[in-house]
Amino acid sequence: MHYPTDINLLLDAMRKIIIFVFRLCELTGLSGWRQHLHIFKKVKKLYRRAQESTNSYRRSKKKKERKGKEMKEAHKKYVSECTKIIKQVKETIESTPVFGMKIIAIIYEIKRYILHGERQIEQIIRRVLDGEKIPHEEKVFSIFEEHTEWISKGKAGVPQELGLNVCVIEDQYKFILYHEVMEKITDV
Repeated sequence: MHYPTDINLLLDAMRKIIIFVFRLCELTGLSGWRQHLHIFKKVKKLYRRAQESTNSYRRSKKKKERKGKEMKEAHKKYVSECTKIIKQVKETIESTPVFGMKIIAIIYEIKRYILHGERQIEQIIRRVLDGEKIPHEEKVFSIFEEHTEWISKGKAGVPQELGLNVCVIEDQYKFILYHEVMEKITDV
């Protein structure tokens, strides 16, 4: 299993934002998101370019520099498109007439995924464009299950594992005597 990177998490956030804003527009009768599938395909295409630009190993210094520039440019285009879409979504939310709990719930979900998207955009800019190393405490491994942590097991054939450590103590009859969720305790 390959752990999700910041560009993967941004794509997930953008997918959820676009789906939810389209549902919101359907419910309220707002226009502007009729081509939501086309918008997402455009984002996904830019994601693929950014992803492909990072998966290359070059020995030559010239090729490394050229590939580095291509990688930065691909990430810059991906981030700018996502930023533009998030701005449009915020404008759509502002112009939405709020009537009913369903619309309030959808707006809440959109805002939640916007926060995830903005955090991932900021981390991509810091990591790729500014060359900064993101501290482990700031990294997010899932936008759907925010409690997910990096677990390093050292098992053969499993280089990394994601989840949450849980301690369960049982007696000889398999009765649970004690349990504890061990958040923020990792081997990394």
